[in-house]
Amino acid sequence: AAAGLRDFVEESRVRVLADRDRLVVRLPSAHVGSASYVLLNVGNGAEVRRRLLRRGILVRDCASCGIPTYIRLAARPATESDRLRS
Repeated sequence: AAAGLRDFVEESRVRVLADRDRLVVRLPSAHVGSASYVLLNVGNGAEVRRRLLRRGILVRDCASCGIPTYIRLAARPATESDRLRS
């Protein structure tokens, strides 16, 4: 069944990477790897995560990864990532 989904997988990969790249343009200090998310140094990751959560935006603080000043932002469609602006 997975062999029949190659086109869908490739289209999804291209879309997610485009969403990630659009996020990086808006956040030029973000650290980008090969994954669909970016890391951003915000000073106090836990506090920024709490503030964003109150606005309905879910991010991960990276304290458990040993970098408590960072949050991890997942690539999302423009309609969702634009909420970071307001």
